[in-house]
Amino acid sequence: MEKHINKEMCAKCGGACCKQTGCMYLPQDFESMEYDDLKSIIEEGNISITGQVCASPFGGWTYVLYLKARSEDSEIIDLFPEMKKCKMLTENGCFYDDEKRPSGGLAVKPTKIGGPCPIDLDDGAVYRAYEDYQDVLKGIVQDLYGNPFFLKKILEKELKKCEERLLLKEENDNNLDSMDMKNKKYIEYSKKHEYQDLCDIINSFTLT
Repeated sequence: MEKHINKEMCAKCGGACCKQTGCMYLPQDFESMEYDDLKSIIEEGNISITGQVCASPFGGWTYVLYLKARSEDSEIIDLFPEMKKCKMLTENGCFYDDEKRPSGGLAVKPTKIGGPCPIDLDDGAVYRAYEDYQDVLKGIVQDLYGNPFFLKKILEKELKKCEERLLLKEENDNNLDSMDMKNKKYIEYSKKHEYQDLCDIINSFTLT
């Protein structure tokens, strides 16, 4: 993947994209995607396990877990991220140097002060990158929140956040032309499927 770096433009911008959410990691950003190694890195406090509704190459839709730089005031489980500033954004830009920055951040092409700036990743990138690591990430969630009651409360909060976002997107249905393709597909998903579909996906965390 090509890295896009324009520190002068990003400095003038002040990190508009970084003020919305932490950027996505790809498995290639880590020395190891083994369970113990990944869990140790996540517990350091700078990474969240999140997810994305995306089209499956086998047809239909699915929900894919992946890793992102943690946003301020966010938890390890952040399945439906709200718009919050990335924890790694400082007065001097990203806390990480170019070698340590998540691939999702380096995939952003700085083109416009204040954004939005295009991302050099296709719609299937998340699915392809994390397809083989879903069990590992689900296992880490279960391990870190092993108390069934506590995990249930965490997931209920995530489901509530998801429900609110789906309702918001339905309200904005008339403004599709101003939204990017990812949001269009998300709205399409929410219309075609019942909210229970997402409940079932998230509740699968509690299954052994």
